[in-house]
Amino acid sequence: MPPLARVLVDYDFNLLQTIAEQWGVSLRARSQREAAQEVETLLKDPRRLTAALPVGARAALDALLRAPGARLPLSDFARKHGEVRVMGAARRDRERPWANRPSAAEQLFYRGLIAHGFFESSSGPREHAFIAEDLAPLIPPPEPDLTPNPPGAPGDAPAGAHPAEPLLADDVATLLAYAQILPLKLAAGTLTTQLPSTLRRFLREPRAIDLEFQLALDLDLLTGTPLKPDSETARPFLERPRWGQALALADAWRASTTWNDLLRLPGLTFEGQTWANDPQATRTTLIGWLRQVPAGRWWSLDAFVAALRDRHPDFQRPAGDFDSWYIKDAANGAYLRGLAHWDRIDGALIRAIVTGPLMWLGLLEGDAKAFRVTELGAGWLRGTPPVPPRDAAVPVLTTPTGEVRVASAAPAYLRFRAARVCKWIGLERGVYIYRLTPLSLKRAGRQGVKLERILDFLRQASAPHEVPPRLTAALQRFGRHGTEAILKEAIVFRTANPELMETLRRTPAVQELLGEALGPTASEVRAQDLPRLRAALSELGLLLD
Repeated sequence: MPPLARVLVDYDFNLLQTIAEQWGVSLRARSQREAAQEVETLLKDPRRLTAALPVGARAALDALLRAPGARLPLSDFARKHGEVRVMGAARRDRERPWANRPSAAEQLFYRGLIAHGFFESSSGPREHAFIAEDLAPLIPPPEPDLTPNPPGAPGDAPAGAHPAEPLLADDVATLLAYAQILPLKLAAGTLTTQLPSTLRRFLREPRAIDLEFQLALDLDLLTGTPLKPDSETARPFLERPRWGQALALADAWRASTTWNDLLRLPGLTFEGQTWANDPQATRTTLIGWLRQVPAGRWWSLDAFVAALRDRHPDFQRPAGDFDSWYIKDAANGAYLRGLAHWDRIDGALIRAIVTGPLMWLGLLEGDAKAFRVTELGAGWLRGTPPVPPRDAAVPVLTTPTGEVRVASAAPAYLRFRAARVCKWIGLERGVYIYRLTPLSLKRAGRQGVKLERILDFLRQASAPHEVPPRLTAALQRFGRHGTEAILKEAIVFRTANPELMETLRRTPAVQELLGEALGPTASEVRAQDLPRLRAALSELGLLLD
Protein backbone atom coordinates (compact mmCIF):
# COMPACT_ATOMS: atom_id res chain seq x y z
CA MET A 1 0.00 0.00 0.00
CA PRO A 2 1.19 3.55 -0.63
CA PRO A 3 2.07 5.71 2.40
CA LEU A 4 -0.27 8.42 3.60
CA ALA A 5 1.86 11.22 2.11
CA ARG A 6 1.57 9.63 -1.35
CA VAL A 7 -2.23 9.46 -0.97
CA LEU A 8 -2.70 13.04 0.20
CA VAL A 9 -0.46 14.63 -2.41
CA ASP A 10 -3.04 13.71 -5.07
CA TYR A 11 -5.94 15.43 -3.23
CA ASP A 12 -7.03 18.95 -4.17
CA PHE A 13 -6.78 21.73 -1.60
CA ASN A 14 -10.54 21.81 -1.07
CA LEU A 15 -10.66 18.11 -0.18
CA LEU A 16 -7.71 18.42 2.22
CA GLN A 17 -9.46 21.34 3.91
CA THR A 18 -12.63 19.25 4.23
CA ILE A 19 -10.73 16.36 5.85
CA ALA A 20 -9.16 18.70 8.40
CA GLU A 21 -12.56 20.21 9.24
CA GLN A 22 -13.97 16.75 10.04
CA TRP A 23 -11.36 16.57 12.81
CA GLY A 24 -12.17 20.10 14.04
CA VAL A 25 -9.03 21.64 12.58
CA SER A 26 -8.67 24.70 10.32
CA LEU A 27 -5.73 24.49 7.98
CA ARG A 28 -3.10 27.20 8.16
CA ALA A 29 -1.43 26.09 4.92
CA ARG A 30 -1.73 28.24 1.82
CA SER A 31 -0.57 25.69 -0.81
CA GLN A 32 -1.72 22.21 -1.67
CA ARG A 33 1.66 20.70 -0.71
CA GLU A 34 1.67 22.41 2.68
CA ALA A 35 -1.95 21.32 3.25
CA ALA A 36 -1.10 17.68 2.48
CA GLN A 37 1.75 17.74 5.00
CA GLU A 38 -0.46 19.35 7.64
CA VAL A 39 -3.26 16.78 7.16
CA GLU A 40 -0.73 13.94 7.35
CA THR A 41 0.49 15.23 10.70
CA LEU A 42 -2.96 15.57 12.20
CA LEU A 43 -4.09 12.12 10.95
CA LYS A 44 -1.09 10.45 12.53
CA ASP A 45 -1.90 11.98 15.93
CA PRO A 46 -2.85 8.97 18.14
CA ARG A 47 -5.35 11.11 20.07
CA ARG A 48 -7.43 11.56 16.95
CA LEU A 49 -7.17 7.93 15.76
CA THR A 50 -8.59 6.69 19.07
CA ALA A 51 -11.64 8.94 18.75
CA ALA A 52 -14.95 7.15 18.48
CA LEU A 53 -16.45 6.62 15.03
CA PRO A 54 -20.08 5.99 14.07
CA VAL A 55 -20.90 2.29 14.39
CA GLY A 56 -21.22 1.71 10.64
CA ALA A 57 -17.99 3.56 9.89
CA ARG A 58 -16.10 1.60 12.54
CA ALA A 59 -17.40 -1.70 11.08
CA ALA A 60 -16.22 -0.64 7.61
CA LEU A 61 -12.80 0.36 8.96
CA ASP A 62 -12.50 -2.97 10.82
CA ALA A 63 -13.31 -4.86 7.63
CA LEU A 64 -10.32 -3.22 5.94
CA LEU A 65 -8.05 -3.75 8.94
CA ARG A 66 -8.87 -7.48 8.92
CA ALA A 67 -8.28 -7.80 5.18
CA PRO A 68 -4.84 -8.80 3.82
CA GLY A 69 -2.84 -5.65 3.15
CA ALA A 70 -5.68 -3.55 4.65
CA ARG A 71 -7.42 -3.43 1.28
CA LEU A 72 -10.58 -4.83 -0.33
CA PRO A 73 -11.90 -4.71 -3.90
CA LEU A 74 -13.88 -1.48 -4.14
CA SER A 75 -16.94 -3.22 -5.60
CA ASP A 76 -17.11 -5.58 -2.58
CA PHE A 77 -16.44 -2.80 -0.07
CA ALA A 78 -19.02 -0.47 -1.62
CA ARG A 79 -21.74 -3.13 -1.70
CA LYS A 80 -21.46 -3.61 2.05
CA HIS A 81 -20.48 -0.15 3.29
CA GLY A 82 -21.75 2.22 0.63
CA GLU A 83 -20.17 4.29 -2.11
CA VAL A 84 -18.16 7.50 -2.03
CA ARG A 85 -19.98 9.91 -4.33
CA VAL A 86 -17.49 11.32 -6.84
CA MET A 87 -17.61 15.11 -7.17
CA GLY A 88 -15.38 18.13 -7.74
CA ALA A 89 -14.68 20.98 -5.33
CA ALA A 90 -17.63 23.18 -6.39
CA ARG A 91 -20.19 20.42 -6.12
CA ARG A 92 -18.57 19.22 -2.90
CA ASP A 93 -19.06 22.66 -1.33
CA ARG A 94 -22.61 22.80 -2.59
CA GLU A 95 -23.81 19.31 -1.58
CA ARG A 96 -21.61 18.67 1.47
CA PRO A 97 -21.77 14.84 1.11
CA TRP A 98 -20.06 14.27 4.52
CA ALA A 99 -23.08 15.84 6.17
CA ASN A 100 -25.82 14.84 3.71
CA ARG A 101 -26.72 11.22 4.47
CA PRO A 102 -23.15 9.95 4.19
CA SER A 103 -22.48 6.25 3.77
CA ALA A 104 -20.05 4.51 6.12
CA ALA A 105 -17.47 4.65 3.33
CA GLU A 106 -17.96 8.43 2.94
CA GLN A 107 -17.62 8.99 6.68
CA LEU A 108 -14.21 7.32 6.53
CA PHE A 109 -13.15 8.93 3.23
CA TYR A 110 -13.86 12.49 4.38
CA ARG A 111 -11.92 11.82 7.57
CA GLY A 112 -8.94 10.76 5.42
CA LEU A 113 -8.88 7.26 6.90
CA ILE A 114 -9.42 5.37 3.61
CA ALA A 115 -8.53 5.96 -0.02
CA HIS A 116 -9.08 4.38 -3.42
CA GLY A 117 -6.50 3.06 -5.86
CA PHE A 118 -5.78 0.42 -8.47
CA PHE A 119 -3.71 -2.64 -7.55
CA GLU A 120 -2.86 -5.93 -9.25
CA SER A 121 -5.11 -8.88 -8.46
CA SER A 122 -5.55 -12.41 -9.79
CA SER A 123 -7.87 -10.97 -12.45
CA GLY A 124 -5.65 -8.01 -13.41
CA PRO A 125 -5.61 -4.37 -12.22
CA ARG A 126 -8.58 -3.68 -9.96
CA GLU A 127 -9.73 -0.68 -7.94
CA HIS A 128 -9.58 -1.16 -4.16
CA ALA A 129 -10.50 0.65 -1.01
CA PHE A 130 -7.49 0.72 1.31
CA ILE A 131 -5.82 2.22 4.35
CA ALA A 132 -2.40 3.83 3.82
CA GLU A 133 0.38 1.51 4.89
CA ASP A 134 1.80 3.85 7.58
CA LEU A 135 -1.65 4.78 8.90
CA ALA A 136 -3.08 1.26 9.41
CA PRO A 137 -0.68 0.32 12.28
CA LEU A 138 -1.67 3.49 14.18
CA ILE A 139 -5.41 2.73 14.18
CA PRO A 140 -6.67 0.71 17.19
CA PRO A 141 -7.17 -2.85 15.93
CA PRO A 142 -10.64 -4.38 15.74
CA GLU A 143 -11.85 -6.85 18.31
CA PRO A 144 -10.76 -10.35 17.22
CA ASP A 145 -13.48 -12.30 15.45
CA LEU A 146 -13.30 -15.68 17.17
CA THR A 147 -16.60 -17.10 15.98
CA PRO A 148 -16.58 -19.35 12.89
CA ASN A 149 -18.46 -17.74 10.07
CA PRO A 150 -19.05 -20.30 7.32
CA PRO A 151 -21.19 -19.11 4.42
CA GLY A 152 -24.85 -20.02 4.79
CA ALA A 153 -26.73 -21.82 7.53
CA PRO A 154 -27.67 -25.35 8.59
CA GLY A 155 -30.48 -27.02 6.66
CA ASP A 156 -32.85 -29.94 7.05
CA ALA A 157 -31.87 -33.40 5.87
CA PRO A 158 -33.60 -33.93 2.50
CA ALA A 159 -36.07 -36.78 2.51
CA GLY A 160 -35.14 -38.17 -0.88
CA ALA A 161 -31.40 -37.53 -0.91
CA HIS A 162 -29.30 -40.32 -2.32
CA PRO A 163 -26.28 -41.47 -0.29
CA ALA A 164 -22.87 -40.48 -1.56
CA GLU A 165 -21.69 -42.66 -4.42
CA PRO A 166 -18.84 -42.20 -6.92
CA LEU A 167 -21.17 -42.12 -9.93
CA LEU A 168 -18.57 -40.40 -12.10
CA ALA A 169 -16.03 -43.12 -11.35
CA ASP A 170 -18.55 -45.85 -12.21
CA ASP A 171 -19.41 -44.20 -15.51
CA VAL A 172 -15.79 -43.58 -16.52
CA ALA A 173 -15.13 -47.30 -15.98
CA THR A 174 -18.16 -48.01 -18.20
CA LEU A 175 -16.84 -45.61 -20.84
CA LEU A 176 -13.45 -47.35 -20.85
CA ALA A 177 -15.07 -50.78 -21.12
CA TYR A 178 -17.18 -49.68 -24.07
CA ALA A 179 -14.22 -48.09 -25.84
CA GLN A 180 -12.27 -51.34 -25.41
CA ILE A 181 -14.95 -53.14 -27.45
CA LEU A 182 -15.85 -50.39 -29.91
CA PRO A 183 -13.35 -47.51 -30.24
CA LEU A 184 -14.97 -44.09 -29.95
CA LYS A 185 -14.83 -41.27 -32.48
CA LEU A 186 -14.93 -37.59 -31.63
CA ALA A 187 -17.61 -35.31 -33.06
CA ALA A 188 -16.91 -31.64 -32.32
CA GLY A 189 -15.13 -32.70 -29.13
CA THR A 190 -18.17 -34.35 -27.59
CA LEU A 191 -19.86 -37.74 -27.40
CA THR A 192 -23.33 -36.44 -26.68
CA THR A 193 -24.60 -36.28 -30.25
CA GLN A 194 -23.45 -39.81 -31.06
CA LEU A 195 -23.87 -41.52 -27.70
CA PRO A 196 -24.73 -45.18 -28.45
CA SER A 197 -27.94 -46.37 -26.84
CA THR A 198 -26.16 -49.39 -25.34
CA LEU A 199 -23.68 -47.15 -23.56
CA ARG A 200 -26.41 -44.76 -22.39
CA ARG A 201 -28.31 -47.65 -20.75
CA PHE A 202 -25.27 -48.43 -18.61
CA LEU A 203 -24.60 -44.90 -17.33
CA ARG A 204 -25.50 -44.15 -13.73
CA GLU A 205 -25.44 -40.38 -14.42
CA PRO A 206 -26.10 -39.77 -18.14
CA ARG A 207 -26.08 -35.98 -17.62
CA ALA A 208 -22.38 -36.18 -16.81
CA ILE A 209 -21.23 -38.04 -19.94
CA ASP A 210 -19.46 -35.02 -21.47
CA LEU A 211 -17.63 -34.30 -18.20
CA GLU A 212 -16.69 -37.98 -17.82
CA PHE A 213 -15.41 -38.06 -21.37
CA GLN A 214 -13.35 -34.89 -20.91
CA LEU A 215 -11.81 -36.13 -17.65
CA ALA A 216 -10.91 -39.43 -19.31
CA LEU A 217 -9.07 -37.41 -21.95
CA ASP A 218 -7.43 -35.14 -19.35
CA LEU A 219 -6.13 -38.20 -17.47
CA ASP A 220 -4.96 -39.84 -20.73
CA LEU A 221 -7.23 -42.81 -20.08
CA LEU A 222 -8.44 -42.61 -23.70
CA THR A 223 -5.92 -42.03 -26.47
CA GLY A 224 -5.44 -42.55 -30.19
CA THR A 225 -7.67 -42.16 -33.22
CA PRO A 226 -10.23 -43.62 -32.82
CA LEU A 227 -10.09 -43.47 -29.03
CA LYS A 228 -9.28 -46.61 -27.05
CA PRO A 229 -8.23 -47.20 -23.43
CA ASP A 230 -4.53 -46.59 -22.93
CA SER A 231 -3.10 -49.72 -21.28
CA GLU A 232 -0.46 -47.78 -19.34
CA THR A 233 -2.97 -45.46 -17.68
CA ALA A 234 -6.39 -47.13 -17.92
CA ARG A 235 -5.54 -50.40 -16.18
CA PRO A 236 -3.91 -48.78 -13.11
CA PHE A 237 -6.92 -46.45 -12.90
CA LEU A 238 -9.40 -49.35 -13.09
CA GLU A 239 -7.48 -51.33 -10.48
CA ARG A 240 -7.78 -48.51 -7.94
CA PRO A 241 -10.64 -48.61 -5.41
CA ARG A 242 -13.78 -46.90 -6.72
CA TRP A 243 -13.33 -44.08 -4.23
CA GLY A 244 -9.69 -43.78 -5.26
CA GLN A 245 -10.90 -43.37 -8.84
CA ALA A 246 -13.33 -40.68 -7.66
CA LEU A 247 -10.51 -38.74 -5.98
CA ALA A 248 -8.38 -38.95 -9.12
CA LEU A 249 -11.30 -37.61 -11.17
CA ALA A 250 -11.92 -34.88 -8.57
CA ASP A 251 -8.30 -33.73 -8.82
CA ALA A 252 -8.55 -33.76 -12.63
CA TRP A 253 -11.78 -31.72 -12.54
CA ARG A 254 -10.32 -29.16 -10.14
CA ALA A 255 -7.21 -28.72 -12.31
CA SER A 256 -8.89 -28.93 -15.72
CA THR A 257 -8.35 -26.02 -18.09
CA THR A 258 -10.45 -27.65 -20.81
CA TRP A 259 -13.71 -28.11 -18.91
CA ASN A 260 -15.73 -24.92 -18.41
CA ASP A 261 -18.57 -25.34 -15.90
CA LEU A 262 -20.10 -21.94 -16.74
CA LEU A 263 -20.50 -22.73 -20.43
CA ARG A 264 -22.44 -25.90 -19.51
CA LEU A 265 -25.22 -24.09 -17.65
CA PRO A 266 -28.59 -24.95 -19.26
CA GLY A 267 -30.83 -22.23 -20.62
CA LEU A 268 -28.00 -19.82 -21.44
CA THR A 269 -26.13 -18.96 -24.63
CA PHE A 270 -22.69 -17.37 -24.70
CA GLU A 271 -21.49 -14.93 -27.34
CA GLY A 272 -18.44 -12.83 -28.10
CA GLN A 273 -14.71 -13.41 -27.96
CA THR A 274 -13.69 -10.33 -25.98
CA TRP A 275 -14.43 -11.87 -22.59
CA ALA A 276 -13.46 -15.10 -20.90
CA ASN A 277 -14.05 -16.60 -17.50
CA ASP A 278 -11.48 -18.62 -15.56
CA PRO A 279 -13.17 -21.92 -14.62
CA GLN A 280 -10.13 -23.23 -12.76
CA ALA A 281 -9.93 -20.16 -10.51
CA THR A 282 -13.69 -20.31 -9.91
CA ARG A 283 -13.50 -23.94 -8.79
CA THR A 284 -10.61 -23.11 -6.44
CA THR A 285 -12.62 -20.25 -4.92
CA LEU A 286 -15.73 -22.38 -4.42
CA ILE A 287 -13.68 -25.18 -2.84
CA GLY A 288 -12.31 -22.62 -0.38
CA TRP A 289 -15.83 -21.69 0.70
CA LEU A 290 -16.96 -25.30 1.00
CA ARG A 291 -13.91 -25.95 3.18
CA GLN A 292 -15.55 -23.69 5.80
CA VAL A 293 -18.80 -25.69 5.90
CA PRO A 294 -18.88 -28.09 8.89
CA ALA A 295 -18.34 -31.64 7.62
CA GLY A 296 -21.13 -34.13 8.26
CA ARG A 297 -23.74 -31.44 8.89
CA TRP A 298 -26.66 -30.74 6.56
CA TRP A 299 -26.30 -27.28 5.06
CA SER A 300 -28.96 -25.23 3.24
CA LEU A 301 -27.99 -24.73 -0.39
CA ASP A 302 -30.24 -21.67 -0.67
CA ALA A 303 -28.58 -20.06 2.38
CA PHE A 304 -25.11 -21.00 1.06
CA VAL A 305 -25.76 -19.30 -2.28
CA ALA A 306 -27.34 -16.26 -0.61
CA ALA A 307 -24.34 -15.84 1.70
CA LEU A 308 -21.94 -15.97 -1.22
CA ARG A 309 -23.96 -13.37 -3.07
CA ASP A 310 -23.74 -11.11 -0.03
CA ARG A 311 -20.03 -11.65 0.67
CA HIS A 312 -18.45 -12.41 -2.71
CA PRO A 313 -20.86 -11.60 -5.54
CA ASP A 314 -18.05 -11.09 -8.05
CA PHE A 315 -16.23 -14.35 -7.28
CA GLN A 316 -15.85 -15.14 -10.98
CA ARG A 317 -16.05 -11.61 -12.42
CA PRO A 318 -12.78 -9.76 -13.07
CA ALA A 319 -12.88 -6.37 -11.35
CA GLY A 320 -16.53 -6.93 -10.42
CA ASP A 321 -17.63 -6.51 -14.04
CA PHE A 322 -21.25 -7.63 -14.50
CA ASP A 323 -21.83 -5.90 -17.84
CA SER A 324 -19.25 -6.98 -20.42
CA TRP A 325 -19.96 -10.73 -20.57
CA TYR A 326 -22.25 -11.55 -23.50
CA ILE A 327 -24.64 -14.05 -21.91
CA LYS A 328 -28.20 -14.42 -23.19
CA ASP A 329 -31.35 -16.16 -22.05
CA ALA A 330 -31.69 -19.03 -24.52
CA ALA A 331 -35.51 -18.83 -24.37
CA ASN A 332 -36.02 -15.20 -25.33
CA GLY A 333 -32.60 -14.00 -26.50
CA ALA A 334 -32.41 -11.23 -23.87
CA TYR A 335 -28.93 -10.24 -22.65
CA LEU A 336 -28.39 -10.93 -18.96
CA ARG A 337 -26.27 -8.00 -17.79
CA GLY A 338 -25.85 -6.44 -14.39
CA LEU A 339 -25.99 -7.69 -10.83
CA ALA A 340 -29.76 -8.20 -11.19
CA HIS A 341 -29.09 -11.45 -13.07
CA TRP A 342 -26.63 -12.83 -10.51
CA ASP A 343 -28.92 -15.68 -9.46
CA ARG A 344 -29.51 -16.67 -13.10
CA ILE A 345 -25.79 -16.94 -13.88
CA ASP A 346 -23.42 -16.82 -10.90
CA GLY A 347 -25.80 -18.35 -8.38
CA ALA A 348 -26.84 -21.00 -10.90
CA LEU A 349 -23.19 -21.90 -11.42
CA ILE A 350 -22.66 -22.49 -7.69
CA ARG A 351 -25.76 -24.70 -7.56
CA ALA A 352 -24.70 -26.60 -10.68
CA ILE A 353 -21.23 -27.38 -9.27
CA VAL A 354 -22.56 -28.42 -5.85
CA THR A 355 -25.36 -30.65 -7.17
CA GLY A 356 -23.33 -31.76 -10.21
CA PRO A 357 -19.64 -32.72 -10.12
CA LEU A 358 -19.21 -32.59 -6.34
CA MET A 359 -22.23 -34.83 -5.69
CA TRP A 360 -21.50 -37.07 -8.69
CA LEU A 361 -18.03 -37.63 -7.24
CA GLY A 362 -19.46 -38.46 -3.80
CA LEU A 363 -17.63 -35.59 -2.09
CA LEU A 364 -21.00 -34.06 -1.17
CA GLU A 365 -24.37 -35.72 -0.77
CA GLY A 366 -27.86 -34.25 -0.82
CA ASP A 367 -30.18 -32.63 -3.34
CA ALA A 368 -31.15 -29.19 -4.65
CA LYS A 369 -32.26 -28.05 -1.17
CA ALA A 370 -29.46 -29.16 1.16
CA PHE A 371 -26.07 -30.82 1.03
CA ARG A 372 -23.61 -32.43 3.39
CA VAL A 373 -19.83 -32.73 3.10
CA THR A 374 -18.87 -36.40 3.30
CA GLU A 375 -15.89 -37.61 5.30
CA LEU A 376 -13.96 -38.26 2.10
CA GLY A 377 -15.04 -34.88 0.73
CA ALA A 378 -13.83 -33.07 3.86
CA GLY A 379 -10.34 -34.47 3.40
CA TRP A 380 -10.29 -33.58 -0.29
CA LEU A 381 -11.61 -30.05 0.26
CA ARG A 382 -9.05 -29.36 2.99
CA GLY A 383 -6.16 -30.73 0.95
CA THR A 384 -5.40 -33.51 3.45
CA PRO A 385 -5.13 -36.72 1.38
CA PRO A 386 -8.11 -38.84 2.45
CA VAL A 387 -7.76 -42.62 2.55
CA PRO A 388 -10.39 -44.07 0.19
CA PRO A 389 -12.32 -47.05 1.58
CA ARG A 390 -11.60 -50.42 0.06
CA ASP A 391 -14.04 -51.88 -2.43
CA ALA A 392 -16.50 -54.39 -1.02
CA ALA A 393 -15.75 -58.04 -1.64
CA VAL A 394 -18.82 -58.46 -3.84
CA PRO A 395 -18.69 -61.57 -6.03
CA VAL A 396 -19.72 -61.67 -9.67
CA LEU A 397 -22.91 -63.73 -9.96
CA THR A 398 -23.47 -66.05 -12.92
CA THR A 399 -26.50 -68.10 -13.98
CA PRO A 400 -26.83 -71.33 -16.00
CA THR A 401 -28.21 -69.26 -18.93
CA GLY A 402 -25.01 -67.22 -19.13
CA GLU A 403 -26.18 -64.10 -17.31
CA VAL A 404 -23.37 -62.25 -15.47
CA ARG A 405 -24.32 -59.73 -12.76
CA VAL A 406 -21.77 -57.29 -11.31
CA ALA A 407 -22.71 -54.90 -8.50
CA SER A 408 -21.48 -51.31 -8.75
CA ALA A 409 -19.78 -51.79 -5.36
CA ALA A 410 -17.50 -54.46 -6.87
CA PRO A 411 -14.01 -53.50 -8.08
CA ALA A 412 -14.22 -51.67 -11.41
CA TYR A 413 -11.63 -53.88 -13.08
CA LEU A 414 -13.86 -56.94 -12.53
CA ARG A 415 -16.68 -55.19 -14.36
CA PHE A 416 -14.32 -54.06 -17.13
CA ARG A 417 -13.29 -57.69 -17.73
CA ALA A 418 -16.89 -58.94 -17.65
CA ALA A 419 -18.02 -56.21 -20.05
CA ARG A 420 -15.26 -57.11 -22.47
CA VAL A 421 -16.43 -60.72 -22.99
CA CYS A 422 -20.21 -60.35 -22.61
CA LYS A 423 -23.17 -58.78 -24.34
CA TRP A 424 -24.36 -55.67 -22.51
CA ILE A 425 -27.94 -56.11 -21.25
CA GLY A 426 -28.70 -53.28 -18.83
CA LEU A 427 -28.31 -51.57 -15.46
CA GLU A 428 -30.82 -52.30 -12.68
CA ARG A 429 -30.59 -50.73 -9.20
CA GLY A 430 -26.83 -50.46 -9.22
CA VAL A 431 -26.24 -53.90 -10.74
CA TYR A 432 -24.68 -54.22 -14.20
CA ILE A 433 -26.17 -57.11 -16.16
CA TYR A 434 -24.31 -58.86 -18.99
CA ARG A 435 -24.74 -62.15 -20.84
CA LEU A 436 -22.25 -64.56 -22.38
CA THR A 437 -23.27 -65.20 -26.00
CA PRO A 438 -21.51 -66.83 -28.96
CA LEU A 439 -21.19 -63.38 -30.59
CA SER A 440 -19.60 -61.79 -27.50
CA LEU A 441 -17.25 -64.75 -27.10
CA LYS A 442 -16.17 -64.48 -30.74
CA ARG A 443 -15.60 -60.75 -30.27
CA ALA A 444 -13.45 -61.42 -27.21
CA GLY A 445 -11.53 -64.06 -29.16
CA ARG A 446 -10.73 -61.54 -31.90
CA GLN A 447 -9.24 -59.30 -29.19
CA GLY A 448 -7.01 -62.14 -27.98
CA VAL A 449 -9.08 -63.28 -24.99
CA LYS A 450 -9.08 -67.08 -24.93
CA LEU A 451 -11.93 -69.19 -23.58
CA GLU A 452 -9.72 -70.65 -20.83
CA ARG A 453 -9.02 -67.15 -19.53
CA ILE A 454 -12.74 -66.36 -19.48
CA LEU A 455 -13.48 -69.50 -17.44
CA ASP A 456 -10.63 -68.70 -15.01
CA PHE A 457 -11.93 -65.14 -14.63
CA LEU A 458 -15.48 -66.33 -13.88
CA ARG A 459 -14.24 -68.83 -11.28
CA GLN A 460 -12.10 -66.24 -9.49
CA ALA A 461 -14.66 -63.43 -9.68
CA SER A 462 -17.55 -65.66 -8.53
CA ALA A 463 -15.78 -66.97 -5.43
CA PRO A 464 -16.94 -68.12 -2.94
CA HIS A 465 -19.81 -69.12 -5.24
CA GLU A 466 -19.40 -71.74 -7.93
CA VAL A 467 -19.87 -71.07 -11.62
CA PRO A 468 -22.97 -73.12 -12.60
CA PRO A 469 -21.77 -76.44 -14.05
CA ARG A 470 -24.20 -76.12 -16.97
CA LEU A 471 -22.69 -72.75 -17.91
CA THR A 472 -19.17 -74.21 -17.70
CA ALA A 473 -20.25 -77.13 -19.93
CA ALA A 474 -21.90 -74.75 -22.42
CA LEU A 475 -18.74 -72.64 -22.67
CA GLN A 476 -16.57 -75.70 -23.15
CA ARG A 477 -18.92 -77.01 -25.85
CA PHE A 478 -18.76 -73.64 -27.61
CA GLY A 479 -14.99 -73.92 -27.53
CA ARG A 480 -15.21 -77.27 -29.37
CA HIS A 481 -18.03 -76.62 -31.82
CA GLY A 482 -18.62 -72.87 -32.02
CA THR A 483 -22.14 -71.51 -32.56
CA GLU A 484 -24.66 -74.35 -32.81
CA ALA A 485 -27.96 -72.52 -32.32
CA ILE A 486 -29.27 -69.03 -33.04
CA LEU A 487 -32.29 -67.23 -31.64
CA LYS A 488 -33.17 -64.25 -33.80
CA GLU A 489 -35.89 -61.62 -33.74
CA ALA A 490 -36.85 -60.64 -37.30
CA ILE A 491 -39.71 -59.45 -39.52
CA VAL A 492 -41.11 -62.02 -41.98
CA PHE A 493 -41.97 -60.84 -45.51
CA ARG A 494 -44.29 -63.13 -47.51
CA THR A 495 -45.52 -63.07 -51.12
CA ALA A 496 -48.64 -64.62 -52.62
CA ASN A 497 -46.65 -67.07 -54.77
CA PRO A 498 -43.03 -68.27 -55.31
CA GLU A 499 -42.78 -66.57 -58.72
CA LEU A 500 -43.26 -63.09 -57.22
CA MET A 501 -40.64 -63.77 -54.54
CA GLU A 502 -38.18 -64.96 -57.20
CA THR A 503 -38.80 -61.81 -59.24
CA LEU A 504 -38.24 -59.58 -56.25
CA ARG A 505 -34.98 -61.35 -55.37
CA ARG A 506 -33.72 -60.49 -58.86
CA THR A 507 -34.79 -56.81 -58.55
CA PRO A 508 -31.76 -54.67 -57.49
CA ALA A 509 -33.77 -52.18 -55.43
CA VAL A 510 -35.32 -55.00 -53.38
CA GLN A 511 -32.81 -57.83 -53.25
CA GLU A 512 -30.42 -56.02 -50.90
CA LEU A 513 -33.26 -55.55 -48.43
CA LEU A 514 -34.22 -59.22 -48.23
CA GLY A 515 -32.45 -61.44 -45.75
CA GLU A 516 -32.32 -65.19 -45.36
CA ALA A 517 -34.98 -67.13 -47.26
CA LEU A 518 -37.54 -68.87 -45.01
CA GLY A 519 -39.12 -70.86 -47.82
CA PRO A 520 -40.26 -70.22 -51.43
CA THR A 521 -42.62 -67.39 -50.41
CA ALA A 522 -41.01 -65.99 -47.22
CA SER A 523 -37.89 -64.02 -46.35
CA GLU A 524 -36.37 -62.25 -43.37
CA VAL A 525 -36.32 -58.44 -43.31
CA ARG A 526 -34.43 -56.35 -40.77
CA ALA A 527 -36.63 -53.90 -38.89
CA GLN A 528 -34.50 -50.92 -39.93
CA ASP A 529 -34.95 -51.88 -43.63
CA LEU A 530 -38.75 -52.02 -43.52
CA PRO A 531 -39.37 -48.37 -44.58
CA ARG A 532 -37.01 -48.78 -47.55
CA LEU A 533 -38.67 -52.06 -48.57
CA ARG A 534 -42.11 -50.46 -48.43
CA ALA A 535 -40.90 -47.58 -50.65
CA ALA A 536 -39.22 -49.95 -53.14
CA LEU A 537 -42.33 -52.11 -53.48
CA SER A 538 -44.43 -49.00 -53.97
CA GLU A 539 -42.19 -48.04 -56.91
CA LEU A 540 -42.95 -51.47 -58.40
CA GLY A 541 -46.71 -50.98 -57.96
CA LEU A 542 -47.04 -53.34 -54.98
CA LEU A 543 -48.85 -52.36 -51.81
CA LEU A 544 -47.43 -53.91 -48.64
CA ASP A 545 -50.02 -55.17 -46.17
